[in-house]
Amino acid sequence: AGGSISKIFVRNYTNMKLILFRKIKNISFILSFHKISLVLIIVFGLLARAYKMPMVISYDEAATYLDYCDGGFTSFLKIWNVNNHLVNTLLMKVSIEIFGNDVIALRLPSFIFGFTNHLLIYYISKKLYEKKIALFSTFLYSCTPLLIHYESQARGYSIKVTFTLLLFIACFHFLQKPNKTYLVLVSFVSSLGFLTIFSFIFPFFGFLIWITYDLFKQKRFKRKIIFKNIFQIVIYTKIISVFFYTPSIILSNGISSILKAAKEGNVNVYGSFPDGIPTFFTNLINILFFNNNNLAIVVFCILIYTVLKEEKLKYILLSHFASAIVINVAASAIFPSRVFIYITPFIIIPTAVFISNILFTVKNFYFATLPILQMLIFFYFFQNNIVKKYHDNMSGDVINVVNKLKKLAPNTSKSKILLNAHPGIYKSFKYYQRTNNLTTIEMYGEKNNSNNIHPIDQNTYVVSYKNNIMKENSFIKVFEGEFFEIHKSKNL
Repeated sequence: AGGSISKIFVRNYTNMKLILFRKIKNISFILSFHKISLVLIIVFGLLARAYKMPMVISYDEAATYLDYCDGGFTSFLKIWNVNNHLVNTLLMKVSIEIFGNDVIALRLPSFIFGFTNHLLIYYISKKLYEKKIALFSTFLYSCTPLLIHYESQARGYSIKVTFTLLLFIACFHFLQKPNKTYLVLVSFVSSLGFLTIFSFIFPFFGFLIWITYDLFKQKRFKRKIIFKNIFQIVIYTKIISVFFYTPSIILSNGISSILKAAKEGNVNVYGSFPDGIPTFFTNLINILFFNNNNLAIVVFCILIYTVLKEEKLKYILLSHFASAIVINVAASAIFPSRVFIYITPFIIIPTAVFISNILFTVKNFYFATLPILQMLIFFYFFQNNIVKKYHDNMSGDVINVVNKLKKLAPNTSKSKILLNAHPGIYKSFKYYQRTNNLTTIEMYGEKNNSNNIHPIDQNTYVVSYKNNIMKENSFIKVFEGEFFEIHKSKNL
């Protein structure tokens, strides 16, 4: 009996040991170096974006809030200027209703879509190549200052990148297996892109060029069938987009008003065609490569190599470049450089392919180094204010002025605040005035000097850039910050 008990004990012990070893093996598989590195890269990338989310609200963000989010339920559906990136505006409205009215709540939708973009670029890179390149693509994506900026901004550009990547996936599957289901999927994703932002015409047209060329290259379909597919994609996209926009069309006095707003907000706002082309390219390179000309040259060389040697991405890149050229020439217009943020993932992937094939030939070497390198890059970015440079004319000084005005003018019925500064700053101050229940802030003066500030009553404060107001006996300085000053009348 004692022998049988000991045998049972040994057998049970052996079985438990095997089960334990299997679990340990499964855990080691689940927590592989690759997956740990991927998680760390995404987490560090999100932390970089979260660090930037509390920064001062920019003009465009404030304009979106004031014009569309601060009113009733139907106000965000109206489109009377190009600032209404409809999907983002709707999500901003939902976010502030749930989490309260502050800049983090406004920027939360972009942040969430930024997280999605990390996953999508990993998926696409892995689909095209392998997981090593997918990991490095995700690493480059997470470290790109332009993407860090717009994925922590209450604007529609983060969502535009999301729908561009989703449209690539839909087009990729359509080209693998052309059928009605994928054709409708391409149109549906495209419609969501157009619902987000009017400038989605650029990636949409680029993918149409790619699909057309690839179908011709496959030599499986007659020309008539190819053009029929492209025509159906365009028609279905138009029908679905009009359906999505129907409430806005009704509330905005017709589709012509929406198209007019789209044109006025995008076309030749940043220069005239063709004289503004050199300036446009300069701005585009600066925004993509954070004013680093050496980096721009290296990446352009990699892209040229990709076009010459790399089959998988060559025609995607050429299609999007062709789309940008055709639309700009056809419209005879200069578009804002940020419109082309959608091309960034398609610059990142070939760069990742090139660099990973050269540097990371040692197995598992890149798993350990990438998260560490990522932290060093972020440290460099934040030490040198590289990410903050995308905040044009913005600084924490705006918050300092607002806090000071709370103390100086607590009685809103007996005070008036004038802003004598660039009109772009006005919307930002107006946002903080609205959310902090300050006295109404008004723009004052065509030019930034005291000659335009006429005699003012005793309840008026003047906020201006430093040294914008000439030293006169009628004013006294009550606050001086890094960028702004507050003056009041001496008889106050």
